[in-house]
Amino acid sequence: MKMKTLSCLLLAPLMLLASCAMNENQGGNSKPEEHDSSAWFTDAELEKIGLSGLECPTNIGNDISTSLTWFNQGYAFSASCESEDVLAENATTIFTYLETNYQDSFGKPKGFMYGETETFYRIEKKTDMEEYKSTNPSPLYKFYYVTDTTLAEDGYFKDDAVYSIDIRYEFSTDKDAYLLKIFFENASKSTNGAFTFKYKF
Repeated sequence: MKMKTLSCLLLAPLMLLASCAMNENQGGNSKPEEHDSSAWFTDAELEKIGLSGLECPTNIGNDISTSLTWFNQGYAFSASCESEDVLAENATTIFTYLETNYQDSFGKPKGFMYGETETFYRIEKKTDMEEYKSTNPSPLYKFYYVTDTTLAEDGYFKDDAVYSIDIRYEFSTDKDAYLLKIFFENASKSTNGAFTFKYKF
């Protein structure tokens, strides 16, 4: 009886150590990803959303703010901006980047079938950058790009294949100034997650 009790006492610490080792190997003690929120995204961060090599916007203030925790596994950027011309300049940079790196795999979505919780789109490439421009809710350009053109069984791109870039010129009441804002999002769902979007060319 004493031997059995002694064995249990000896085994307990070993089991605890084994459990800790398993948690560590499975990422239980993994640190959250570090990010400099006062700087443009690193190339490693951009690579995760298919935008390796995309440069920081120009002609903006030094008050850069960035985040890796935007809606739909997205990123967010903002900085003070003197005029709408700066928006157009930086939107042109993004447009040129997409033309170079995505060629026929980017464009503007056009809905063609609508369900209660799903909307189906064709992504149509527009060669005139003004086709991507809108004034709702503020002056902006919005582009969609496809990181993987492989079709799923339903004939549409996979859920994580299509991303959107929303670059806008918007007034901030908090800063009492106009900002250049850029939002990068996985475009497979609405911001609130209630609606699903499907795409193909």
